[in-house]
Amino acid sequence: MDGAAARGRLDILEWLYINRTEGCSSAAFTGAVTGGHLEVLKWLYNLYPELRHPAKEIVMAAVSGQMVVVEFLCTRLRSSEIELALEVAAAYGHVDVVESLVPGSFITSRAFAAAAAHGREGVVKLLLKNGCSDNLVYINPALKQAAKAGHTGIIRLLIGMCDADAIGEALTAVAVDNRINVMKLLLKECDPDTFDRVQSRKRVVEHILVVHPIPVSTVIVSTG
Repeated sequence: MDGAAARGRLDILEWLYINRTEGCSSAAFTGAVTGGHLEVLKWLYNLYPELRHPAKEIVMAAVSGQMVVVEFLCTRLRSSEIELALEVAAAYGHVDVVESLVPGSFITSRAFAAAAAHGREGVVKLLLKNGCSDNLVYINPALKQAAKAGHTGIIRLLIGMCDADAIGEALTAVAVDNRINVMKLLLKECDPDTFDRVQSRKRVVEHILVVHPIPVSTVIVSTG
């Protein structure tokens, strides 16, 4: 049964159920979920309820980008049980899956930061439209993650929404990693009304000299 479920062969599953006694295992559920075989999964849910693990299965469906399976499993879970699936879908850049999960779950800062860290610009834009744009709890950590990974498009999206501390932390993180181009972008794109560039340059240089002395400090000092 496990192999038939993974291939989406409901006809074989029905035959085996009638003619054989072996039953199936949780691997059948896994195969149906990751393969996006919704009708097979529904059949398994009806006949083998003791093997259901919707909280685990929705995460696997989110990784695979199987939106119809995600939607089916959502109806069997509380909002708190959907959060990990949202985070995973955001990290993998499955915009349609994220969009289907947002109405039924609480958008966590981890989900937003995961999208930023992995360069998922489409997901970041979607989450910004769904309430993240006016909350520094989401924006500030995400800027640092995007900067560390060098995702310049996301940096441009977020930097105007961040506070001075977040920009300073992002600068420090990329300076220690010697990401000169990202540092220049951060200094160029930041809003001078929000961010005291002179003070931040001093703080970043002091941090580098203590933690990881490199010539990049001169880049920060000279950028203006």
